[in-house]
Amino acid sequence: MEANIIFKVFRSFYPRYNNVFDNTIPLKVSLLTELEHFHNLIVLILIYDIELTLSLMKQNISFQDDDDYNDKIVNLKYEMSLLTKSLSGGIRVSLSRNRLQLINRLYVGFDTEYKTVDSITNSLLCYTTASLSETIIKIRDDSVDFSIKDGVVFQPKTAGMIITGVKLLRYLRQKNDSSLDDLKDLLIQDSSVECLVLKNNDMIFRLKTFDIEGIRESYVDLSKNPSFFSFRCLMDEILNQQEEEVDQNKKFLLLLQSLNLKPTVRNECTLIAHFTTADVSLFHDFGEIKTKFTVLSKSFLTLDKFLTYRG
Repeated sequence: MEANIIFKVFRSFYPRYNNVFDNTIPLKVSLLTELEHFHNLIVLILIYDIELTLSLMKQNISFQDDDDYNDKIVNLKYEMSLLTKSLSGGIRVSLSRNRLQLINRLYVGFDTEYKTVDSITNSLLCYTTASLSETIIKIRDDSVDFSIKDGVVFQPKTAGMIITGVKLLRYLRQKNDSSLDDLKDLLIQDSSVECLVLKNNDMIFRLKTFDIEGIRESYVDLSKNPSFFSFRCLMDEILNQQEEEVDQNKKFLLLLQSLNLKPTVRNECTLIAHFTTADVSLFHDFGEIKTKFTVLSKSFLTLDKFLTYRG
């Protein structure tokens, strides 16, 4: 073991852990964490070596029809997948995630009109909606996720080398981190764009202007078919209208295209009612969806959870 190169590197980092492999000495949690991240560093070096080898092999056109050559490529990819799975979860995510998100947000206010029939039942007359959409660019921070210890991010001694390894691998895998930096600079310098920095250093960009003409209103008569007022019907109508609209924020889309950036797209819809006790409980399918809501101060809301629709 003393002649092992990897062990020598470990010893140079942690000279006081001379008896790290002595089973008679109990290991401290801090040492176990350091060992875990030292393992991550070695795995990253091996993955980087395989990535470079695969890149060179794929460039060799003369061997593309050689079955043995192609088998070696398959075997290397398999070994790389096994190595990747052995990484700590946070580092594995930092390697693969798309840092760029395009979030299409739809805000919809809705209201019902009804008349009271008796002390138990109401007769629905109509409901109205007003919707407004916006597009948001979210750029995640490029920091690497290490272990959490006592509520604080634990920075191992190998942190700098692990961060470098992650960045090199992301560069080889064409994650476009440098283009993201260019995108950030362009958006920060744009006076028409608002920038918000979150606690985890993620950045959100949105247009400052409020497009009052972009509000879309609709009216639905329920006097003949009150069962049409259901959560499912309401969402279907709103989303169908949205799909027909031309995107109001083409500026962001054109900017992403110019930098050849492909974001992860997320669609969010927020339903808002001023008197949810009445409006939500009148849904024809309220019995099916009521368990999805939280009741707070006699109001129905889902701020503590997300409902997936058309997922």
